Amino acid sequence: MKLSVAIFVLSAIFCVYCDQGQVTTTPDYTGSGKEFVEMLVRGDYIAAAAKFDDTMKGVMPEDKLAQAWLSLLQQVGPFDRIEGVSQKKEQGHDVVYVTCAFERASVNVKVVYNAEKEVSGLWFVPK
Repeated sequence: MKLSVAIFVLSAIFCVYCDQGQVTTTPDYTGSGKEFVEMLVRGDYIAAAAKFDDTMKGVMPEDKLAQAWLSLLQQVGPFDRIEGVSQKKEQGHDVVYVTCAFERASVNVKVVYNAEKEVSGLWFVPK
């Protein structure tokens, strides 16, 4: 009886110790995602593009980022406000959805972050 109690206690201690080693926390990128969208709203495309990883810098330099944002504004009207911010894990990536209200529509600005906290993807998704 004493041996089985001792084994149980040792097993419980081992399980707790193992669980502590596997605890991981997901970084909170909601503030960064909101700040990124605020840069676009201000027209600060240089600062926004500086947040990109190397691939995004090659695909969407400041001038193309400005074109994409201005094209969005032509479609949905002037920016009104940020309605909400949420974060999800999708295919191993941290994704922030910044829901924005424009004059004619609401749009989710999808900002994808890599492990180095750089923007590695950007989409404008109708809500």
